[in-house]
Parts: sequence; structure tokens; C-alpha cells
Amino acid sequence: MVVPSISAVEVLANSPPLIMGKHLGYNHTTLATAPCGDHWRNLRRICALEILSTNRLYKFVGIRRDEIKIFLEKIYRISSQDFAKVELRPMLSELTFNIITRMAPGKRYGSGEEATKTDEASQFRKMMKEIFMSLAEIYERCNMVNMEPSNYQEASKFPEWRQAMENEIVCKAVATPLDPNVKLSKENGDSILDATSYRSFIGSLLYLTTTRPDLMFTTSLLSKFMNSPSNSHFMVAKRVLKYLEGTSDYGVLYLKNENDILFGGTESSAFASEWAMSNLLNNSQVLEKAKKELDFEIGQESLMDESDVSKLPHLQSIISETLRLHPAGKFKPERFEGAQGEPYNSKFLPFGLGRGACPGMGLANRVLGFTLGRMIQRFEWMKVDDRATDMTEGIGVTKPNAKPLEAMCKARDIMKVSSSL
Repeated sequence: MVVPSISAVEVLANSPPLIMGKHLGYNHTTLATAPCGDHWRNLRRICALEILSTNRLYKFVGIRRDEIKIFLEKIYRISSQDFAKVELRPMLSELTFNIITRMAPGKRYGSGEEATKTDEASQFRKMMKEIFMSLAEIYERCNMVNMEPSNYQEASKFPEWRQAMENEIVCKAVATPLDPNVKLSKENGDSILDATSYRSFIGSLLYLTTTRPDLMFTTSLLSKFMNSPSNSHFMVAKRVLKYLEGTSDYGVLYLKNENDILFGGTESSAFASEWAMSNLLNNSQVLEKAKKELDFEIGQESLMDESDVSKLPHLQSIISETLRLHPAGKFKPERFEGAQGEPYNSKFLPFGLGRGACPGMGLANRVLGFTLGRMIQRFEWMKVDDRATDMTEGIGVTKPNAKPLEAMCKARDIMKVSSSL
């Protein structure tokens, strides 16, 4: 997105109330969809301190090494002898997905020999795939129009809105524990006869939120009226029971409130890596310069590690240029030479600014640099044919390439040596 002024950047720092956030974001109560306020600040603080802080990312470096090693070994099995065609998107998505799931839930849900071989893993992958597809569809059809007409019958004459309404109905299957149209206050209705039962029920819900964070907002709201609850408050509490009945098969829903982290940490990083490789394949001289930088700084006998990214300014420039490039333009990493180590300024905001800045910036930079560096160090890369790699943008929240990237690659000697160890 290109914005005309700093004031416009400040306005866009907040999350707009989109239809997608209403239903898939628990009525705008998740980190990515909540408006700036106490609730959003609390979610962001927990995310930033417990998962994405510098100290936590350092402790998780072993996970990133393991997953990148598995990713490269899959490519090696295809291209160990000669150039072979590989489709990178599914492997990159699995790489970033497993990094996030091992960091947050503590399990490896991606496919492969090392994955959790349970029905839970299969169901989880299926669920996440469906949600990703729904997000892309809803984003394109609902949010680009982004209004809620009072006359749905009139609106249904238009194909875009007809599809939008169908998607909204599908979204409602993921029910929220609180009706967004209900407004609670101390004056709601008459006081109930048995306030003790209400307090006991709310106390049980508060305990349940340790494993069901999706109930946190509603439970916190209901707890405000424990001193003098009314029938209206009790009816809202009964709705929570209906919600629990409909979601009992989910089990522990720790993962549900991790959706923001899963979405932000998998799609965006995987697609950014795919865009970077697409640009490198179309600009062979930039790819060759990156390979020479790796050979000179790291050597052909030592394996690149995550900490080595700081020694590779050209690789960092490639990442910055990739994050800058879409909307499309000329691929010129040299524009960032000499800017390594400097914080992003107001003219270049790939992770947002201020209160709306992405808390996963540190993780994204680590994953992108480490993944691309090892891919370039360990393999030779070239286009499938003489035609330029298709750079058409597709449908999705994070704007993937319309056509999944295919490339020809062959293992370099350093990959053959490391795989034999």
C-alpha cells in the first residue's frame, strides 16, 4: 500500500471493522481485528512478551534450524543429482506453519515423517486450510465492498454482495459467545433472585478461560455485574453455554486464539519468501551476487546460521526490496545498501507503524533471512524455461503470487556434504 502522508499512516494504524473480523475474529476481539484499546493492548503485550520477544525468539532458534533443515532435505531428495523442478509454495508454507505451531502450541502439525501422526494433526491442517481459503475469499468479496446494507434483498441483486452474504452465512457457523447487538449495563432488566448462582457460573467461566481464551472477553464483561446481576445478564451467560455446547468438539482452544499468529506468521512469511525467489529468478545477476556474498562471508565449507544474516548486507537488501516491491516496481536491492541495521522509517513500513505495528517483525526477518540464505547457499537456482517468472498478484489477504512458483534447482556440494553427515 502506498499512502500520501504521515497523517494517513497514523489513520491506517488502527484496524478497520471489517466483516471478516466480525465473524472469524470473534466480533473484532482478536489481536489482528480488535480496535486499539485496553483489550487490544493486553493481547499485544502477551503476544510480544511470551512468543515474539527477542529473548523468546532466541530460545526458539533451534526450532527454526530444525524446520529449515527438514525443508532443505525435501528439496535435496528431488535435486541431489541434477537440476529438477520443484514447487516451492507448499514447502515454504509448511516450513513457516511448523515454525509457528512449534513455537505457540508446541506441536508439529505439518505433513512429513516428523509430523504429529494423529487425527488431531490431520484435522488441524484441514481446519487451517479451510480458514485460509475462507479468509482469502471473504477478504476479496466482502472487505473490498465493506458495508452492511440494511436492505439485503436489494443488495442480493449484485453478484459481489450475493457472494459476500453467502460467505457471511458460512462464517456464522463459527459462532461467537456474545451477540454483537447486545448492549449490557447495570440497568439491564430486573435483578435475578439467585445472584449466587450467577457468581458461581461466572467463576467457573473465569477458570475455563485458562484453556478457552476465546471466552475471555465475554466472561470479563459479565464479571462486571457480579454484585447485582439481572435477567439480561443471565441470558447472555446462557448464550455462552450454547456456544460451549456447539464448540465442545474443539477440545482445548488455545490454538483458536493463536489464529492471528498462525495467519500472520505462516502466509505472510511463506509468500514473502516465494516473492523473493521469484524476483531472484527474474534477476539472475542479483541471485549470483547473493551467492558470491555467502561464499565469501560464510564459505563453502561452513553452513550458514541465523546469526550470520547480519554479515550479509546484500541478502538483507533483497529482503527489504521484496517487502517494498509489492505493489510492483523495478527490483533494485541496491537502493537499501548502507541501510542495514537501521530501523524502518516512515517512508518504508512493511510491518506497520506505532501501535498497529506487527509484533512479529523480528520473527519474520529471522525466518526470511535464514531461509533465503540457506536456499541460496546450498542450491543452484534457475527458471523452468526462458520466460520470465509470472509476477501476477493473486487473491488473498497477503497477496500471494497468482501462480505458485516453480523453479529448477540442483544441490551444491555443501548440501551434499551436510546431508551425508
